[in-house]
Amino acid sequence: MFIFLDGRILDEKDAVISVLDRGFLFGDGLFETMRAYNGRVFLLSEHLERLEASAKELELGIGYSKEELSEAIYEVLRANNLKEARIRLSLSRGRFSGRVEYDGCEKGMVVVSAVVVEEKKELMELSLVRSGLRLSRDYVLARHKTLSYLPYLYALRQARRGGADEGLLLSEDGKVLEGSRANLFMLKEDRLITPGLGLPILPGITRRKVMELGKELGLLVEEAEFGEEEIFESEAVFLTNSIMEVGLVRSYEGRVIGGRRGKELVRNLWRLYQEQARSNG
Repeated sequence: MFIFLDGRILDEKDAVISVLDRGFLFGDGLFETMRAYNGRVFLLSEHLERLEASAKELELGIGYSKEELSEAIYEVLRANNLKEARIRLSLSRGRFSGRVEYDGCEKGMVVVSAVVVEEKKELMELSLVRSGLRLSRDYVLARHKTLSYLPYLYALRQARRGGADEGLLLSEDGKVLEGSRANLFMLKEDRLITPGLGLPILPGITRRKVMELGKELGLLVEEAEFGEEEIFESEAVFLTNSIMEVGLVRSYEGRVIGGRRGKELVRNLWRLYQEQARSNG
């Protein structure tokens, strides 16, 4: 596999990162995960804009323009001869100077890698369970894709040990937030409801696209707070991210949720998403 490491395309065996890198030592950095369809990266500009906004807020120097990052991503796809791919762009603050605190926006280190991913032929279905992890409403890092991913990996590991596919994160006061790797939506009649960005959730790129597609299908799209009891009253619940696309939640806490109409609506959303991903790139 060939990767991009700070301006160069290298075989992965020749790519070396310092053991003093702040991303390795402290999880001090950001990442984006993207999906290429037919050789074109879907919603690439939106992903890079989010990275840039997070880097600015967290005082991380990228050192590359969006155009340069875009070219690096396509260089990696070409070098690996990939058309259908999962792409990861990682940004670290760079080398540890001996002080844990940091000053300003020094140039970070950028790594881009890509692996093949198979085209989805069927709507994914998942089981969801409650995570023991609860987030404070003022946990600002939830709004950024940081390299410090351990809380979400912990929630996912909890779910897998319990025999489920995904863990549901709640706020300290019991409001539904998101999955360990994905944003969450709920269908009730003709309303498409998702937790709002005032809560500690990631402003997902796929989340935003699905909200647009919901409107195209004539659904009333709402951002709202709700508790987990409403999951059982819904017509359907589903999760979204760039690799999963749209994943129907077939059960929560071991109880089957939703009905035939809700499942068909979710399937229509997924089909529309796939159609746009493959036509627009």
